[in-house]
Amino acid sequence: MTSQGPLTPRVDTLTAADLELLAVLAEGRSRVAAARLLSTSPRTVSRRLDAMLRTSGASNVTHLIATAVRAGLV
Repeated sequence: MTSQGPLTPRVDTLTAADLELLAVLAEGRSRVAAARLLSTSPRTVSRRLDAMLRTSGASNVTHLIATAVRAGLV
């Protein structure tokens, strides 16, 4: 019996702003710190991440960042 691994998220739907946010988070910054750096609110950061997770099919933010890094986008 074979088992399938997790699906690979779609990163082709990410915008330049999405990739900028993921790059900041990939540096180890918190959502609050990312919001400050990007001159937005933590709530906006959370909403953007939720939208990215829905459209990409990633299981969590770490999964999405890892996939974007492997694709050379971050």
